[in-house]
Amino acid sequence: MSAYNCERYVRDAVASVLQQSLSDLELIAVNDGSTDDSVAIATQFARRDARIRVIDEGGHQGKGATVRRGMLAATGDWILFTDADLSTPLEEVETLFRAVDERTAVGAGC
Repeated sequence: MSAYNCERYVRDAVASVLQQSLSDLELIAVNDGSTDDSVAIATQFARRDARIRVIDEGGHQGKGATVRRGMLAATGDWILFTDADLSTPLEEVETLFRAVDERTAVGAGC
């Protein structure tokens, strides 16, 4: 999850990820130089839940660099990306997995 000055979204976004029924879950929140409390909020969650990691490596480098850092840090068999504002609904993750299991064509758009 990339995060840049998204303090108003972080709590709901992290809670939404943790509510998923996936058995093996890792959430990596990557801070992109936020000047608000985004990283502090994500860090509070990480202190309470070992499935959450926060990467905070300095200044603003842009969304592409932030997404790349998170993807490279991920350790799962499946690696998915979402923004902190949850513009991609996480409720559809299980539908995606079912489609892959059934070998249905899957696409993603911008």
